[in-house]
Amino acid sequence: MASGRRWFWTAAAVLLPAILHGPAGAAAQAPARGATPTTQLDVIYVFSPTCEKCKEASKSVQAAAARFEGRIRVVRLNVRDPEAIERVLTLEERYKAQASPPPRIFVGTTCLTGLDAIAKELDAAIERELKPKAASQPQSQPEPRASPAGST
Repeated sequence: MASGRRWFWTAAAVLLPAILHGPAGAAAQAPARGATPTTQLDVIYVFSPTCEKCKEASKSVQAAAARFEGRIRVVRLNVRDPEAIERVLTLEERYKAQASPPPRIFVGTTCLTGLDAIAKELDAAIERELKPKAASQPQSQPEPRASPAGST
């Protein structure tokens, strides 16, 4: 099954630019290790620079980046970049998502596919992931008590 997805994305990365005779496109913009605080949520945006729906979805992504400034980090993966395709395949396996053309967003535990889903659900998905988890707090230790008088 993974080989079918690999073929799909490899074909998209190799054949689409050749057919369109466009520029090679930007590389995936992965941040340097340690450059961003771990409190930021990664919003991974899979796109193609020639896709009209991706251009529209980019507006939603930019708006979300402005609304959640400092709390999210947008990582853009251009499907024309073979290294980005490897990362997309890994994400599809982790999210158990079927291969599909861009636009697509992976955020926290959510995968949004298509312009409509991104436009309607991106903010809610980000808010859901940023909401503090109801972690079970360890109960505080009771204050030590003095031993009763006369006991040893």
